[in-house]
Amino acid sequence: MSFQIHTRETTLTVYKSVAQLGCEIFIHPFTQILEGAEIGDGSIIGAGCFIAGHIGLGCKLQSDVFLPKGVFLENDVFVGPGVKFTNIKRPRAQIEQKDKFLDTVVRYGATIGANATILPGVTIGEYAMVGAGAVVTKDVPDHAQVVGNPAKIVGTVLNDGQPGKLPRDYVIVEEGTVLMNG
Repeated sequence: MSFQIHTRETTLTVYKSVAQLGCEIFIHPFTQILEGAEIGDGSIIGAGCFIAGHIGLGCKLQSDVFLPKGVFLENDVFVGPGVKFTNIKRPRAQIEQKDKFLDTVVRYGATIGANATILPGVTIGEYAMVGAGAVVTKDVPDHAQVVGNPAKIVGTVLNDGQPGKLPRDYVIVEEGTVLMNG
């Protein structure tokens, strides 16, 4: 069973009517919200999104974001237009794999740029910044800035999104890898 909510500004489809929607959220037209999805208070969801995962408080998702089951956005996460999250490493149409969904976590305050692809089972750290078009294949540390395919660490960002410096106890030991000293 599904139902649609129509207003002058929004067409929203909620399947099986068991999604959890917070207060003071804004959902733009043509967004689909599936059974089990959660959207936290004060979040904004752009047009044409597909939501089956968890969205924390105060998140902002631009248009055409694909967020399947198994994806967990903590509070105050920004997701740019066209970002795609995946939840299975080796999908096959003929093989049922719902029991093999891998959890993906985007930590507090992180930003994901337009058209990035986030592979399953990774964690994107607090205040990390994923560049537009990046393909994230492994965990991204807190405050790291990553770009490219596959995404590599190119710097750090402060809480306000401005470029930062690596703390003294961190060092880049090989391209795209940050390890703690000592």
